[in-house]
Amino acid sequence: MTNDYRKRARLASVFSGAVVTLALQSSEISARTLGLVADNTESAVTVFDADTDTVLGSLAIPPGTIGDVLITPDQRWGFVTNFNNEVFVIDLTTSPPRLAEGTNPIRISNFGEDLSLSPDGKFLVVSDGNAVQPISVVDIESRREIYTFSVDADTNSVDICRDGSVLTTSSTGTVRRLTIDSTGTLKDTGETLLLDGEPNNVFCAPNSASGIVVTTLSGNMTSFTVPELKRVDTRALSGNFGISGLVAPDGNRVFVRSSYDGFVDVFSFDATTGALPERPQLSIPVSVTFGFYGIDQIALHPSKPKLYVSEYFANALNVYDANSGELLTSITDPHIVEPTGVTIATPADGDNDDDENDNNGDSDGQQRR
Repeated sequence: MTNDYRKRARLASVFSGAVVTLALQSSEISARTLGLVADNTESAVTVFDADTDTVLGSLAIPPGTIGDVLITPDQRWGFVTNFNNEVFVIDLTTSPPRLAEGTNPIRISNFGEDLSLSPDGKFLVVSDGNAVQPISVVDIESRREIYTFSVDADTNSVDICRDGSVLTTSSTGTVRRLTIDSTGTLKDTGETLLLDGEPNNVFCAPNSASGIVVTTLSGNMTSFTVPELKRVDTRALSGNFGISGLVAPDGNRVFVRSSYDGFVDVFSFDATTGALPERPQLSIPVSVTFGFYGIDQIALHPSKPKLYVSEYFANALNVYDANSGELLTSITDPHIVEPTGVTIATPADGDNDDDENDNNGDSDGQQRR
């Protein structure tokens, strides 16, 4: 064997080992379930591992109302609004996480508070609070606003169903159904639901057959069908100020947060009909918090029975057992002082093979302006 051949063989071996190492690192990153929690006081976003509930790093976000957060299903990118007509992009593939290179922040045509992701993962839809401003559609790949849509009223929360229905609310007491297509274009279906109180948040069931809207001072939630937006049931919450909520991935439970006093109510739910029981099966006492429009202030782990609650006056992101309500742990950090939006990465349909703990999970929110 010549020296030249030995060199090439050694280099090939080293290169092969490097490829294996990189592949293992990539596999480890993708296997980890990431979460984000925003903070107003610190003007920061903290990234954490939702499997171990450990902090991975924090990033400074220019001052504003540091509001809703979102993670793409592939866990490459995180997003955060700051009520300054901007959406910031976080690179979650680096250690520690950092603000992404390239266009960052993304300028939008509303102040920017609530975030939702299109079913194909290509577009962000961003709404404001109670200012009369258009809904913004952002192309994630090009990082630019490609479309705006006005409903001639404020849009204080938004959630996109898996079938492409776009549920929006207005402080005038209205839920609307729009649709989003493969180009990011929004269209109004003309379907509306009129409420007795001011909506604070809306969220869709995983099967896209129903939804829930949470109202503020009336302190209740109303279920409705999708499409058509026909009212099904209205239920009082344990607190007297509805804030945010989510439907578990299996569609069998609804988690709704209310304040003052602070509770997360857990109701059994029929996602196909929208039917709710008269009373919650569980009410978890939590810290009171501010009623941010649309901002998700609770989240569920996609494969483990863990409920994450931003505890604004507890200086922590508390983690509860989603089945019993028991406090499991508190995620703390110098950058978690007055947490607002929280999210846990949810895999694309069919990507989650962890059946060890059949669970729950997702959420939504925004600040009153």
